[in-house]
Amino acid sequence: MTQHQIIASQTSLLDRPIWNALNTDFAPIAECMGTARALPREMSPFAACAGLALNQIRDFLLLIAHRKEPVMTIEVETPICRRQCILEDPTVGIQMIAKQPEPPKNTLAVRDLSDAHATQVLDLAERCKPGPFRSQTHRLGDFIGVFRDERLVAMAGQRLKLPGFTEISAVCVEPEYRGSGFGAELVRCMSERIPDSGNVPFLHVYASNTSAIALYERLGFEARVQVQATNWIRNAAVQHD
Repeated sequence: MTQHQIIASQTSLLDRPIWNALNTDFAPIAECMGTARALPREMSPFAACAGLALNQIRDFLLLIAHRKEPVMTIEVETPICRRQCILEDPTVGIQMIAKQPEPPKNTLAVRDLSDAHATQVLDLAERCKPGPFRSQTHRLGDFIGVFRDERLVAMAGQRLKLPGFTEISAVCVEPEYRGSGFGAELVRCMSERIPDSGNVPFLHVYASNTSAIALYERLGFEARVQVQATNWIRNAAVQHD
């Protein structure tokens, strides 16, 4: 199956990217509470509710209570109603998919990142705030970076994986190097790497970040759908059985 055939036949999986990742590629590491699913907290706050049945909603609320910290969903539609749980207002994002990604220009010395770089990776993410990032987020997939004097100054990585698709995430560039093209080149490199596994690259970007959206469009990504990123807060009324 070609990339274009995958895009045409399987994009509905991207309407619920976390749920579908946790039930396929990430199933071996998923934390479960009945029907609800979540990534390990040291990797991500991402979680998913199975559906709208009362038992499915209860499982999701119990998962939040068990973790004692917010979890995040990314969905085309918010999965359960506001009455069921305390939540923050959803953040609107744009899901983009690679249709004709630009090839790398090969003007940078791009290096693979590993556990040996974990501290630098987390420090850069905390400074640049690309979205939810934890101490072991880098273990969700490949990460690549650019160094200057052995200091990590830019990076990009992989996050969600599901049949046919791999998400590019954590695109970070130190403020002093912004405008240098580092971020764009790292996205090009990652966009070239992902199809080697047979998958199509996709990504999420805040709808308010118009400059990033314009950049990704220049790099060959197209907006697919609007999504809601929602932080679900522990509901004190929900207790363990």
